[in-house]
Amino acid sequence: MVRYCSECGKAGGFFDFDIKNRSLPLSKDRILCLNCYNIVFPKENAEYTKIMGWKSRILRSFYEGTIKQICHEQGISTMEKRWTTAVSRKGTRYQRQYNYYFTYEELVATLMKYVNLQKILDFAKMKGVPVHDVELEIDQYYSKKNHIEKPTVTPQINNGVFNQILEKIDQFKPLLPFYPNELSYQLDLGRYLLQYFPSIKLEQQRSSARPDIVINDIAIEIKGPTYEDGLRSIADKCLRYPLYFEKGLIIVLFDVKVTSRYIDDWRKGLQNKFPHVVIRCK
Repeated sequence: MVRYCSECGKAGGFFDFDIKNRSLPLSKDRILCLNCYNIVFPKENAEYTKIMGWKSRILRSFYEGTIKQICHEQGISTMEKRWTTAVSRKGTRYQRQYNYYFTYEELVATLMKYVNLQKILDFAKMKGVPVHDVELEIDQYYSKKNHIEKPTVTPQINNGVFNQILEKIDQFKPLLPFYPNELSYQLDLGRYLLQYFPSIKLEQQRSSARPDIVINDIAIEIKGPTYEDGLRSIADKCLRYPLYFEKGLIIVLFDVKVTSRYIDDWRKGLQNKFPHVVIRCK
C-alpha cells in the first residue's frame, strides 16, 4: 500500500513512515515520513504545551454550568453509566448500574483534549468571558513564530484547486449518518480529502486563525452538529481567516439543527457580507 507524507508529499511503503506519528498531539490523522517526523514532532510538542495551557486558563474561568453548556454544544456527555457492587438485605452481593456525573475537573480535562483552542475562544467570547489577555498572548506567540504580516490585497480564489475541493466535498458522505461532535466530522472529512490532496493539514495555526482543515492555503471550517450558536461564530471567522488564507474559505455544515428559514436567512446575509466565502450544507 502506497502512503504519502502529509508534509512533503513523499510516496513510500509502510516501513518508510514512522508509526509514532499517531502520537502527534495536534493532528493524529497525519502520516509523516521519518525525516518530517523528526522535524515536526519536537516543534509541535512545544506548541501543544502552550495550547493546552491556554485552554486550561480559559476553561477554568468558566462556571460549572458554562462548562456543561460547552460540553453539550460539542457533543460531549457530562455523565456515563457505571457498575457498582451492592449488598442486599440478605447479604447477597449483586451488580447495580448507576449514573456517574463527571466532576468539573474531569469535564475540563475532556474539553482540553477534544475541543480545539479556537472553538473554546469563540464560546468564551459568546458568553462574555474576558479572554483578551489570552488572545493577546496567542497573537504575540504566533506572530513571533511565523513572522506573519497581514496582506493588504483582497483574497483571490485559486479556481482550479478550489473547485476540485468543492467537488470532493459535494461527493463526500460520512461513514455514519450522524456524529456526536465536531471533531468526528472533521476527522472523517479529513481522511476522505487526504486521498485526493496529500498536502492537507488539520488545524494549522496562523496568528489568530486556526481553521479545521487547510489545503494549499484554502481554509475549510466545519460545524456539526450545527446549532444557532455555532452559526453566529462563523461571521467572526469570515472576517479574520481571509487575512491569512488568501485562496479562499469554505464553510461545511453537518447535521443542521436550526429551521430552514433561519439557515436560508443566515446564508443570504453571510454571502452578501462575505461574497468570497462558499457554504456547503451536508
